[in-house]
Amino acid sequence: MTALIGTAVASAERRAGPAETAIAVLAALRRLRALIDEQAGFAAAALWDDSLREILLAQSLQRRARGDEAAGALPVPSHSEGERRARAILEDAVQSTLMLNAVGPGNLAVQAATGILLGHLLRLLDGVPAAETLLAELRREPEMRAVADPAGRPQFGLH
Repeated sequence: MTALIGTAVASAERRAGPAETAIAVLAALRRLRALIDEQAGFAAAALWDDSLREILLAQSLQRRARGDEAAGALPVPSHSEGERRARAILEDAVQSTLMLNAVGPGNLAVQAATGILLGHLLRLLDGVPAAETLLAELRREPEMRAVADPAGRPQFGLH
């Protein structure tokens, strides 16, 4: 799982900037949370939220122990070409994770992907966002937005 997600994030970073890649990682985490909520229900989604809170708390405490108290601000989507490419790459990684999860024991693939994606997000943000701010963003419904393809024709996509 580490190789799958790590390769996808590295590929996204080659095609987009850190902020655009962070937005794509947020979208991947949002997709995982939505699927957990849909497939396993509210209780499973609440457990997933709690595991994210624990990881963020641990990371925040480690950073404070090192004297680094910078909070990671969540980036604002730019809807750029690089961001769209990064989102597509990470969406593929999430789909692969879900296929692996279907044949593996329990939900180990989803749990591993969550931790790995969160680790990349914190690295890209160079800080730890407030847990409730991040969770509010992950619970947000993706918006439908018209975007133009390279020829200038409108297309619709989830953002």
